Amino acid sequence: MQALISISRFENMLDCLATVGLCVFGVQSRLYAFFISKEMSKLKKVMSMVLSIVMLITMLSVGFSAYADAPKTFYVYSAVGDYEENVFEDVDAAYWEEQYGIANYFDSKDGTLYIYGKNKIPNHYLSPNIYYARDYGEAWKMHYKLNEEHIEFMRKNVKSIVICEGITGIGVAAFANIFDNVESVYIPSTVNTIDYEAFARMKKLNSLHIAEGVKHINVPAFCDCDSLTEVTLPKSLKTIDISQDQEVQNLRIHWYDIYDGETSPFDYCDNLKKIVCLSDNLAFGYIAVSCPSLETIVLASHDLGEVVYRCPALKDIYFLTKNNNGAGAQYIVPLIESAKLHPFELDKSITEFDYWYGDYQNATIHCYRESQAHQIFSHITNNIQFLDAAKVTGLKVDKAYVNSVKLSWKKCKSGATAYEVQRYMNQARVWKTVAVTDSNTCTVKNLCSCDTYKFRVRTVNKTDYTDEKGEYCKAIKAITKTAPVTVTATAKSGKIKIHYDKSYNATEYEIYIKSGKNGKYKKLATTKKLNYTTKKMKKGTYYIKVRARKKLSKGKYNYSAYSKEVKVKL
Repeated sequence: MQALISISRFENMLDCLATVGLCVFGVQSRLYAFFISKEMSKLKKVMSMVLSIVMLITMLSVGFSAYADAPKTFYVYSAVGDYEENVFEDVDAAYWEEQYGIANYFDSKDGTLYIYGKNKIPNHYLSPNIYYARDYGEAWKMHYKLNEEHIEFMRKNVKSIVICEGITGIGVAAFANIFDNVESVYIPSTVNTIDYEAFARMKKLNSLHIAEGVKHINVPAFCDCDSLTEVTLPKSLKTIDISQDQEVQNLRIHWYDIYDGETSPFDYCDNLKKIVCLSDNLAFGYIAVSCPSLETIVLASHDLGEVVYRCPALKDIYFLTKNNNGAGAQYIVPLIESAKLHPFELDKSITEFDYWYGDYQNATIHCYRESQAHQIFSHITNNIQFLDAAKVTGLKVDKAYVNSVKLSWKKCKSGATAYEVQRYMNQARVWKTVAVTDSNTCTVKNLCSCDTYKFRVRTVNKTDYTDEKGEYCKAIKAITKTAPVTVTATAKSGKIKIHYDKSYNATEYEIYIKSGKNGKYKKLATTKKLNYTTKKMKKGTYYIKVRARKKLSKGKYNYSAYSKEVKVKL
């Protein structure tokens, strides 16, 4: 991204040589970035002098009227009040560049406004309104106004804003109330702080990239950005301050290692539906207050602290840690008017607990069975879903087939969104997953006939935020059926010659014969061979069938099904 910005800045530099809006300071600083080697230091000086001369000639020949048609740099005229009540009337763009080292450049090809420099973008940098700022308890007023033609141009033509590497911060309302068509904002890693309402009321903003390195955000910086639906905040973020004036519709915020203080991060966010807080080190007070549309809260912090207050639409609350320390109070209050006090005793490991308000029958608590969250909420509601994975019981073989077995087990009432079935691989001496199913039955296929297998099953309990796996149940044995054989029989010299194919793993074969269609089968012989010849027999029609078997322990056998009977005539 940095390389792309640098290339674009260089190309834009060449386009704006005939434009009065770019001051010599800004142009020189941007051109120098591409001539940094010591060997080209002389060339840099020459180019700088040539560029300065060209700019001066252009200013004299073209005049200021050129900017009304196609401005490259937006000038700001302002009255700045400082802490000592000194006022500088009608300060132009040179003031910002001299005082702060900040300049901007507009690329008309793609509608991108680049802000570059080595300092913090000052308060109200490109904001046309009057604001009040407070410092050390005293109010002081700042009046800002832009060139009217530039205001109209910015409203219509700026599509994206790129803050370039080197900018260290973004001041209060720096880009507020003017960029009606901006759809994307890029904030680099060199920015440390984004202040209050820095990007307020960008109605079409739908893409916000905040690079790793940003440490502090005053989230009202994005208030009234109604097209912004989801923001990922960087892991580098350490503090986040959100005032009661924030109104970001439908915004879902994912945040990580954010360390907050006493205040609630989300106050009076009327359309906020979901809060996902994945930091396991976050310590907070209330996390949400008076958010009437809030339905889901996901918390990974070990310190539960206070949770929510006056959020009547809550449906799901996730506590993702297995061992919350339980310190602090637990408040979940749908409406203060319906608050009730529920006294109860807690585990000795909890050093502090204030009280519980609320009658939260509509909310489902998602937590771990052994967590302090479960202990706390079990006194209040029965509507608890455990994040732990349950343990499988009752595993058995329903039926064995020649090349498959059907397993079943008791269905878990909770703690199981799926079941993982494993088979022990005898040669490799490892367990292998052969199926994952949401049913409490499973048919394992592609097995060998007349063979012994071991199986085990465990639960999988998966949510949008957790993926827990239970312990495996005790393994059981399953023996597949012996495969049937195919028989042929021929008559010769008053004898019957019987042949059959080998059944895998079978050790013996039982041969049965009957005389006539309505006769009864009798065992003719048991043999380990794959053929058998009878003694001389009377003339007539005979029927023959064979089954294979394998001897098991304690005199038991694993029998195949009978073969199809064959007819032979003597």
